[in-house]
Amino acid sequence: MKVIFLDFDGVINNCGDIDDYVFYPVNDKSNRIHSLPFSAKNIVPLKMLFDFLFKENIKIVLSTSWRQIISYKNLDIAFKNFLGFSHIDEKIIIDEIPVIYESLEAIRGNEIKVFLEKNSNISDYLIIDDNFDFLKTQKNHLILTNASIGFSETDFQKVKNYFSKNKSIRRGYLWRYR
Repeated sequence: MKVIFLDFDGVINNCGDIDDYVFYPVNDKSNRIHSLPFSAKNIVPLKMLFDFLFKENIKIVLSTSWRQIISYKNLDIAFKNFLGFSHIDEKIIIDEIPVIYESLEAIRGNEIKVFLEKNSNISDYLIIDDNFDFLKTQKNHLILTNASIGFSETDFQKVKNYFSKNKSIRRGYLWRYR
């Protein structure tokens, strides 16, 4: 199985102008309604990403801190509804990484490492995040978004290239800002 570890802040939104945000209601783990912020400029690239993931049977595992508030099951439904894929029954967001409270560097990288160790059925993975709190061994699996832009069409092309059948396309610096 191929997966993407997905962050939210700095990815689905641009951590910038709140006037650019579109909010989508979603129930949290206590059944209270939260507003999930998407940047308007990131919606089209996110739709392209989800369309590609459905076609290629690539799944999403949440690495965002939002996983502590909202279940991946509720987020799967919310994303599919918001991005126009509600007609697809198949789950796209299938899990979340564990929360590890340690004073280690690369804490999210350690959380992903633990997840991968417990899920040996994962054949390939990619991380989409705006922070670089990952292990050195994960650098070639990272698309580092610019937090002031969020997930862009350029980032989407990097995702397509990464999962390309032609592995020679994968060379390069996925993790550098554009």
